[in-house]
Amino acid sequence: MSAMLQKLSSISGAEYGLLEALASAGFVDRTELIACMQRIVDDRLTLADDYLDHARACDLTKSGECRQAISRAYYAAHHAGRAVAYEVRRRDVATHDGVIAEVKQILGEQSAGIVRELHRLRNQVEYELYLPWLDLPREAEAARIQADEFVSTCRTVVIDRR
Repeated sequence: MSAMLQKLSSISGAEYGLLEALASAGFVDRTELIACMQRIVDDRLTLADDYLDHARACDLTKSGECRQAISRAYYAAHHAGRAVAYEVRRRDVATHDGVIAEVKQILGEQSAGIVRELHRLRNQVEYELYLPWLDLPREAEAARIQADEFVSTCRTVVIDRR
């Protein structure tokens, strides 16, 4: 089962179209297909929660942990955005820019702006050695809050669609 979930978790729109055609023709059990796809969405939301838990556990009095909190907060939002895109579009979007574009189409510019800003901030804390223009503890706390709210929004969208 895990090999099938792995493949399904990264399907394209065309691949989903083929699966849907096979289900319509009776070659694939549509109920099982939908259950597997819902599990993938749920598992990706669980992964987002795991990243959020890691972000919350970081000690914001330490610079390195502030950086980790920001990074984990971004990845929580990224995976929640992927979950919503998969739920709505029935295909995976793996790239950072692709997820932001899907979030914009599905949830609007405000939500896309949150993910875009978390991505920008994550890039800064991951790649820049010196960050004198950032108040890291404040930015890390704000990132955790934004990611938490975004993941909650994504979860609500998924629940409302089912």
